[in-house]
Amino acid sequence: MVDHRSVTGIAIAGAFLVFAPASAQRAGHGDSTLAGCYVFTWSGGKTPQPLFPDTVVLTLSPAPQKMDGYVARVDTAWVRRTWISQYSWKPVARDSLFIAQTHGTEVVALRLVRAATGYRGIATAFINVGDSLRPFPTWRVEARRAACGTSI
Repeated sequence: MVDHRSVTGIAIAGAFLVFAPASAQRAGHGDSTLAGCYVFTWSGGKTPQPLFPDTVVLTLSPAPQKMDGYVARVDTAWVRRTWISQYSWKPVARDSLFIAQTHGTEVVALRLVRAATGYRGIATAFINVGDSLRPFPTWRVEARRAACGTSI
């Protein structure tokens, strides 16, 4: 029987290691100024875009499974609409952050850099089982800070 919790933890860890620079992998960056609600806008890339919530709350609660990172929460309405429940984030430098959504070995990874209106960057969807022979689909993503709703 497959231990899905362990597989999910491995997928998140792999995603963090793939997208984080070596300096960020060694050093913890607990920047509380990044915590809060963000609304995402997607553009470009293949259709359909990956299943990802419109709003995410970056918390300072430690991520599960002893990972280097923090919990990201999603709206309760989103939780009822999807089976995906693993969201985490971590700062990778003073001006950038990484957000991961995982379901088993399926990962949507967002690498975002600070911009005038919030953050912008690239989202990549992949299966974290050593599949590096094909190009992974990517999308442009913008995240702007927003007031947290009552259902988050």
